[in-house]
Amino acid sequence: MTEVLFLVALAAARGSADGALDPVFDDLTGRAGIPAVVWGALPHQPGFWSVRGAAPRLIGAEPGAAYFQPDPALWSGLRLAPRTAAAIGRHDPLAEGCAEAARLGLSSHIRVSVLRNPRLATRHPDCAQRDVRGRPHPWGLCPSNPDVRAYVETLITDLARYGAESVRLDWLHFAGLASSPPDSSLWAPCFCRHCRTALTAWCDVDAAVVQAQREAGLSPWPDGDPGEDNWPVIECAPPPPSPLALYRDAMRQAIAAITADAARAARLHGMRSTYTKPPWASLAYTGADGDGLYQLTDHLQTPHTALGRRTSSDPVLGRRRVCLRPGRGHWLSTDDPEPNIAYARRARISEVEFQHYHAMPDDFIDRIADVVVHGPPDR
Repeated sequence: MTEVLFLVALAAARGSADGALDPVFDDLTGRAGIPAVVWGALPHQPGFWSVRGAAPRLIGAEPGAAYFQPDPALWSGLRLAPRTAAAIGRHDPLAEGCAEAARLGLSSHIRVSVLRNPRLATRHPDCAQRDVRGRPHPWGLCPSNPDVRAYVETLITDLARYGAESVRLDWLHFAGLASSPPDSSLWAPCFCRHCRTALTAWCDVDAAVVQAQREAGLSPWPDGDPGEDNWPVIECAPPPPSPLALYRDAMRQAIAAITADAARAARLHGMRSTYTKPPWASLAYTGADGDGLYQLTDHLQTPHTALGRRTSSDPVLGRRRVCLRPGRGHWLSTDDPEPNIAYARRARISEVEFQHYHAMPDDFIDRIADVVVHGPPDR
């Protein structure tokens, strides 16, 4: 059974104080008959929504800000803590949304940007990822940093208060940095002191050697960077015995460790965890390992569209514990949502999550509702 969900950005639905959540639940229950909702509670970048309704308005998200009220007792004594978005004041739109969803018999899921947080990375540059020249990244927190690991575990524990069924772990990986050499791949290892110490200890490689090779534009893949068509083969093959390749695998250990922390915290508090695959390139660029993450978390979400050319070579699609997330272009264009839902059902994919609910045209929601109620036609 494939479940269809909407991702609702709390930056665009500030809560019941201004009635902004009312049309959300009207669409979910009365219009589309959708049994679950995903609340976007901690966005990673500024976004703007022309919110639908009688009085359409433009809403902007505060990147790295929490659209919920963190529990001060949980965060006491920690260096890193989420900062509440100024727009919500003393309201807690996540609590209001989860409570109303429960009253209506809907299940709630929470999406958070874990390591991509420009607000925390700029305020705490010592906790940020470092590029090949040692410069702090303006938005990426480093998973090898002990303060970051404590932040992630506490964040999941804090979110468990809201009674959601699962937490979506978005941007839980190393990032491709814009300051990498222009002729290199998106792969950009972190060279902060924690990575240089911990990761080189794991693989017994001098970080200075890796740093020099990377600055020269060398790649950890002997046959070139993994592309859209060949990355699963490269990820599954034994790594070549080069310093860059060993350092790449050490990065995977750091991602696996912090993902395990988050999944353990979620499980401890009765929530499932979903690892969200990055929307560009492949997991190979991020220091993450698809098969390993599939074992650590309850779900693995891919943003690749069901009809995209990468689908046939994607090793995670076709498994039951997979959530498909069609891209924004699918509902801004004339494409019909039916092929995505039909594909997911044929492939036994457990969930299809449509993003940007607040900017969806009304007829797109109606088309989703028609497929949910009547089912896709036989092909």
